[in-house]
Amino acid sequence: MYKIWRTIIAAVLSAGWACSAGAQPYPNKVVKVIVVYPAGAVADVMLRIVAERLNAQLGQAFILDNRPGGSGIAGTQAVAKANPDGYTLLMTGVNHVTNTGLFAKLPYDSLRDFTPVGVIGLVPVVMVAHPSTGFKSVQDLIKAAKAHPGKINFASSGNGTAGHMATEMFARAAGIKLTHVPYRGGPQAVTDTVGGQVEINTMALSLAMPFIKDGRLVPLLQGGTRRDKALPNVPSMEEVGMRNFIIEVWFGLLAPAKLDVQAQQVLHTTLTKVMREPEVMARLEAQSITPASGDAAEMGQMLKRQMDKLPAFMAEIGVKPE
Repeated sequence: MYKIWRTIIAAVLSAGWACSAGAQPYPNKVVKVIVVYPAGAVADVMLRIVAERLNAQLGQAFILDNRPGGSGIAGTQAVAKANPDGYTLLMTGVNHVTNTGLFAKLPYDSLRDFTPVGVIGLVPVVMVAHPSTGFKSVQDLIKAAKAHPGKINFASSGNGTAGHMATEMFARAAGIKLTHVPYRGGPQAVTDTVGGQVEINTMALSLAMPFIKDGRLVPLLQGGTRRDKALPNVPSMEEVGMRNFIIEVWFGLLAPAKLDVQAQQVLHTTLTKVMREPEVMARLEAQSITPASGDAAEMGQMLKRQMDKLPAFMAEIGVKPE
């Protein structure tokens, strides 16, 4: 009998040891990050900086899988349907919110089907004008738009994009009417603004700065709550009394809903640590990106805040769901 019990106990202990050995800590393999933007885009650049440090901290590669096009819906859906084990993440931005106002039906719920991991960076935006307009300040633009309602055109990289929303919010706050000229992507919108085919564009500061420096674009207004050090003489939205119309242009990481608890804790702890590293902050700032905290709770609050605001605003200004 003793031998039988000893055999049973040994078997139980062996099974327990095998289970413990199998439950390896996260991450124990490559983590794939689906990026709904092309290689070389602002979001892609910032993620590569952060992914390099996540790799160093956790000992596993964070591999970028760029899936641009289609407003990012296909890539976003892939993550929504992925195993919530932490090995498939999504790099997205404010378009994750505006898509809910741009499309009548999405194959996922933008809030319920995802777990916030953390915002990586905020991108300062600047409203610029072609020199031929003669605008030297935002007051010049407002004066001209009031004198000629709807006659001044502004470019964006497409309906519902951050640049579109930021300019519409500015127009609403200023009490003016501008005419939207949407493009299929940012490069052509920038090209035509620099070429003078359209008068105004609100774009990422990093994209605008080379043209501002050589005089091909004139900066009128910065889109945030403060002046960026790159443009110390250009006022912010908050300074001109438009605090309630500021749009946060963010990029960050989401995971599938019901994310594994251990993976969630490791990602949160490591990402917030990485985002405080001086080298990471300096590299992001060199790309005209404002480093964010990487905090999951803050990201969740921001997503909820924008979901409560942007789709309703899009309906007010007549953006039609596709």
